[in-house]
Parts: sequence; C-alpha cells; structure tokens
Amino acid sequence: MSFTRHAHPFPLSSIQITSPFWGRWQDRLARTTLGIQYAQCKSTGRLENFARAARGEQGTFEGRVYNDSDVYKWVEAGATLRHVRGPNPELDAQLDEVVSLIVAAQAPDGYLNTYFQVNHPDQRWVNLGDLHELYCLGHLYEAAAALVEATGDRRLIDVARKSLAHVASIFGPDRRAGYCGHPEFELAVFRLIPHLPPDDAAVGEALVRWMIDIRGVRPTPIEAEHRSNVRPRTTTHGNALAPDAAYDGKYIQDHAPVRETDGPVGHSVRAMYLYAGATDAAIDRDDAPLENALTTIYDRLVQRQMYITGGIGPIASYEGFADDYVLPNRTAYAETCAACGLVFWARRMGLATGEGRYVDVMERALFNGALAGISLTGDRFFYVNPLASDGTHHRQEWFDCACCPSNIARLIAGVGRYAVAKTDDGVQIDLPIGLVVQTEVRGQPVTVRVESDYPWSGEVSITIETAKPLELELRVRIPDWCPELEVDGPGDDEWTYDRDYAVLKRTWESGDEVKLDLAMPTTLLQAHPAIEADRGRRAVQRGPLVYCLEEVDLGCPAPEFILDPTSEWDEVEMKLGDEPIVALEASGDYEEWPDADVPYTPAELDRVPKRGRWIPYYAWDNRRAGSMEVWVRTDR
Repeated sequence: MSFTRHAHPFPLSSIQITSPFWGRWQDRLARTTLGIQYAQCKSTGRLENFARAARGEQGTFEGRVYNDSDVYKWVEAGATLRHVRGPNPELDAQLDEVVSLIVAAQAPDGYLNTYFQVNHPDQRWVNLGDLHELYCLGHLYEAAAALVEATGDRRLIDVARKSLAHVASIFGPDRRAGYCGHPEFELAVFRLIPHLPPDDAAVGEALVRWMIDIRGVRPTPIEAEHRSNVRPRTTTHGNALAPDAAYDGKYIQDHAPVRETDGPVGHSVRAMYLYAGATDAAIDRDDAPLENALTTIYDRLVQRQMYITGGIGPIASYEGFADDYVLPNRTAYAETCAACGLVFWARRMGLATGEGRYVDVMERALFNGALAGISLTGDRFFYVNPLASDGTHHRQEWFDCACCPSNIARLIAGVGRYAVAKTDDGVQIDLPIGLVVQTEVRGQPVTVRVESDYPWSGEVSITIETAKPLELELRVRIPDWCPELEVDGPGDDEWTYDRDYAVLKRTWESGDEVKLDLAMPTTLLQAHPAIEADRGRRAVQRGPLVYCLEEVDLGCPAPEFILDPTSEWDEVEMKLGDEPIVALEASGDYEEWPDADVPYTPAELDRVPKRGRWIPYYAWDNRRAGSMEVWVRTDR
C-alpha cells in the first residue's frame, strides 16, 4: 500500500486528556518530574552553558557534547504539559527563563550549539559523525513546534528559522555533503515545517529529503570525515567513530542507503529516529523503493528483534541490535529512548498506511518498554530495561548521559498525539483512553468524547457532540490482543472492518453515544523457538500490558517459581503507592533446595505450592528490592 497521509495528528490545542491512568502520569510530571529535571539541568551546568554562550565565554562548557538536547526536550515536555494540564506559575516561569537563555545564546549567523560556541568556536561542523550538532538542533526544532502549538510563543520558532537557514547555507546538493551521525534533525524538520513560512518550509523539506537520500551512499561524507582524523578531541566527546577502529557505518546507519537496507542495524535509537524521518519523507511521494525498504525493516524488527515489552536493542556495548532472535532477558539493554523511538516510528507508519498493526506495536512500546523508564513517583528513571533482574537493577535519580528522563517526560506529556487522529471524513481512535477532541468535519465543529478506564478495562464510551446532524466516519482500532469486540449504540449493525479498525460511517445526532467492549482476557504467550532465553517459559499479557513476577510478592526468588500453565487466573485490584492497578494471580510451585552450600544433589526436591502474583511490567522496581521475571518457567 502506498504511503499516503491516511490520518493526521491533531494539534495539541485540540486534545484534552481525561484518562485517569494518563492523567495521573501527567500530574506526576507537573508535580515532580519536570521540577526535578529543571533542577538537574541547572545543577549540571546545562542551563549555564547557554548563558556562557550568550556572554561569549570561552573554554568553560560543562558536561557532554550533546547536553543542549536535554534542555530542548525538557522545554518540549514542559510546553506540552502546560497546555494539557493547565497553567502552572512555577513551570511557566522556568519555561520563560530557559527559552530566554536559548534565544540569547544563538550566534548572529544562526548557529546554535553551546559546546562549540564555548569550547571550540573554530571547529563547527568538522565532526558530524560523533558530535551531535544537527541532533541537538533537531530537538530544538521539536521544542519550538511544541511551544508554539501549546502556548503561541514563537520565540523558538524564530530561533529555529534562523538556525535552519544557517544549516541550509552550508549543506545541500550544491554545497557540502553531510548529515548527522545521530539522526533526529530529519524528523524534527518535518515537525517544524507546518510552523514555517512556505519558502522556509520548502528549503527545510528539500534539505532533509536530500540528507535521507544520500545517507549511506559510498563514499559517505562521514566515512571521509572518519578517515581524515580532523576532529576536536576532549574527554567529553566520546569517540564512537574513532579512527583506529574499522569503519563500516552500521553503528550510525551509514552502511548503505535506506532504500537498500533490509533490517535494523546499529544503535537502536539512531535507527528509530532515522526510519521515522524517512517515513515522513516517503508520505505522498509514490516512492516504492523507500516504502518497501521501510516496511521490510519494520517487519524484521517486530518479528525477530523486538522484546515482548516493545523494547529493542539488546546489546549494551553499542546500545543496539543483535542478530535475529538474540533477545536475552537479564542482560537486555532495551534503552528507554529506543522504546520511545519505536513509538515515534510506529506512529508514523500507522498514519502513513492506515493499518492498525503499526499502532499495535506503538501501544506495546508505549505502555510497557517506554513507561517502565520512569518510577511511579516520577523522580527516578531507567536507562536500561531488562526483562529479568536478580534484584540489583534499579532506577536512578539522573544520568551523566540523561537522554532518557527527558524523552519519557515529553512522551507522557504528549500522549494525546498518539491516541487520536483526524481523517478526511472524521476521527480515528487509536488508543481508547479518556480524552476530548475538538475538530471540524467539512467545516462543521464537532466534539468527540472518549470515556474509559483503559488499560484496566476494555469498556469504552464514545459520544459525538455537534450543533446539527453531521455525517462522520468513526474509526476505532481493534487491538491484536482483543479476541472479541462488542458494540452497543446507534448504527450497531452498520459497522464494517478495515485494516484492523472497526468503522462506522453514519449521520450523527448530537449526544449519540456508542459503547464498545474490547475483550481483555489474561493470555499466556510463548516465544519463537529460536529465542533461546525464553524456551520453556511463558509471559503474561492482559490488554496492552505485559506483566512480570516480582520476588516481593512471592516470598521466594522469582526465577525459582514454576507456573502451572493450566491454572485459573484471578484479577486483583490493588495499589502500588498511589497507582491503582489490576494484578493477576495464578498457581504454581517452587522446588526447595535442601542446602544452600550444596551445589548438586541426587535427591528429589520438595515442591512447595505457591500462589504467584503478577504486576504490570512498567510498575516493577517500585517497592522492596528483589528479583523479577517477565518470562516465567513452566518446565522443570
């Protein structure tokens, strides 16, 4: 199917989140998370770096070369949250302070990167492979788009316009060949384009399409840069592409053009951002080679290289992909940013194709692999997300490389962008969470209200409000985990099925209400036999949530518990802190070892009956330390 714009994201100003589940997360952002992240950006010198650049100071930059990006992501999260949760005087003051710092730091020619402005003003653009200049600008552009959408403040749009003009004066088909070792600039320009004057938008679009097209074409500009060994050297740089290492380009997706790639390679976050940008570039272009390549890469990723949680990238040493079916649990890297990146890419694939299967993966990564990256108190974070733990893996208050905390914050703040979309004839519900969306259909205002306790319940109510009768198409995704959908309300015998969506097109009266019940059974899942780590084990899923077993609920180490796969499952309502959840219980046993000091025994071990309790994976490591398993043994 050709990549066309089957649906469009609604602007932030059109969506109000009423979901109890996501409302609690957004309240935590407002109450705790964003304040902590602002304080960290201040205490680690990230904000002062902008002030130093504005003052023209030299040699005093603090932190890592890409630290500007954490500030930009914080702005994006704060601006988005300020819209969806209402005015917040403290946050508003912080946003104004930080935006003012960014504006003041920009160089007269439009350049903006505090690391180079402060420490290496004579070495701009000499190391695109390693040093993240365009990557940081990408996050600036996304922050600018979020700020103007949420508040109408165009200060960062003006900074972004000047910056983009500067970049386009250096790189392009008739200028220097180049693109960033860490993709992000590409997708960010597409997000910025709707807020630019037509001429600026055309320049930006042409530039990033060209960057995507030439990436990986030999000899690549980054390959030439790598061989030249002309780059600034300090301990803050890191040297992922150090000249004493053989260069094959895979780590940064520079090994081959996207159209000639048949699977994900290299650093998982970079890959997701590149493929998201390439999907934007393919829409409405009738570019079969690019569409086919992206579809092939995507299918291989989700069929052979994705964890059940939506986590991706199992290998710690380069934060990236392994061979097919290599998905270890305890040593899984599965970076929080990578799960966020999969949300970004899968969302774009769904909008481009109209197929619900992409939203299924987006939902899996959002509710599990990404959401696990932040504690239930909103003040601690996972960078790495294993699917098994011996009790020593815990969230941290911050990281020297702090990409994940700000990434999960902006994802939670903007969850409405992933829940609902606008079609030519109506509204598409992708995540049936509580929300209100205001839009127009053929020039007539309409409000769509969704009420639910999702993800704990599959019961959903959708109400249409309009000034006069209106023909409107309502599309509701039927998730891959849902075996049965019941519908009650006007037109309940008129629904059709289209690419994993239930579709009802009819003339609606104001107040018409449709009730849907997405069956949400507890399901035992098994892994492909080639995934060695999961043989003889089962994972548990209910609705969109993957569950795990924690030692704190068992009274014995989680790896020792053996599930009876024929056991009946009970649903148990409980609270973890202030988070109400639905836990699951089933029966099994564990084999009691006779003597801790004896490594082997011929004796038949005593089997102790045990009732196991599972909690959602996103909520693990929020209580007493102990072991955890997603894939639980069913074989002895």
